[in-house]
Amino acid sequence: ENEVIMMKSAFYGRMKLGRCIKSDIALGCTADVLHAMDRRCSGRQQCTVTIPDAPLHQMTPCAPDLMGYLQASHSCVPVVLPREKSCTGIIDVSEKSGYLASSVTDAYAYGGGNCPWQLTVEPGQKINITLLDFSLKPHSASTLPSNLEHDIGYCNVYAMISEPGHKRETAICGGTKRQQVAYLS
Repeated sequence: ENEVIMMKSAFYGRMKLGRCIKSDIALGCTADVLHAMDRRCSGRQQCTVTIPDAPLHQMTPCAPDLMGYLQASHSCVPVVLPREKSCTGIIDVSEKSGYLASSVTDAYAYGGGNCPWQLTVEPGQKINITLLDFSLKPHSASTLPSNLEHDIGYCNVYAMISEPGHKRETAICGGTKRQQVAYLS
């Protein structure tokens, strides 16, 4: 219950010879479909993909009558779940490391504006927040350099960070990379 899927790799098409294909003439019609599998499965507790899959097949350079298959790998990563079943305001997270998942926000209404996560650390301890963004579309990253995106105000805001003693909030921006360091204290 406290784990979500994280896709590591996903390819769709014809990658090798087998009982259906005896000649290498059709090999190589393969597409990296990690972005599509991320949107379907990563960050979720379960997902189903039925093969053949028309949207995945359309991403390959394979002939329409050549059926492809999915070759994928994933891991299950533990996520922080709230201790209480109902939100009482702020959710305190004091683990040394872990994952916060948007699926928890969706399922339990935790981590949203009315019930924010609060990360508690020891004095002198640093915070490193790395964003894993599974909603990206292929080549959807902006053509602007990341420093310019923030300079002109573009930001797909996933979270806001405020630290005691600091006057301004820091936006956690996504939408440009699958994995990026989003905040270092």
